[in-house]
Amino acid sequence: MGLTPNPPHCDHVARSLANAYHAYLLCPELKVVLSAEIENGNVIAESSVGWPRESSVFIRLQRPVTTDTPAGIDRRDIGDPHYWDAELYHHRSGHVLAW
Repeated sequence: MGLTPNPPHCDHVARSLANAYHAYLLCPELKVVLSAEIENGNVIAESSVGWPRESSVFIRLQRPVTTDTPAGIDRRDIGDPHYWDAELYHHRSGHVLAW
């Protein structure tokens, strides 16, 4: 008898906190897009740091981005069904907003 090592609720809370922290770290140019997408009902599906560069922030949204691509951001079609369809990439920071 004892406590469950990782109750499902705790995993969900931990992911939500990580997503919020990674969104906070996102470069300002992509943060504008992320904020608009969240306001329009899009949701962060996953997030991480350290890829594609050690200092990078990676956020993947559940639905395609409909917000206009800001100046200085590359929009790239990936088209990989195992990973994601497309992404916005900020060269200076190495941050990625994908869907």
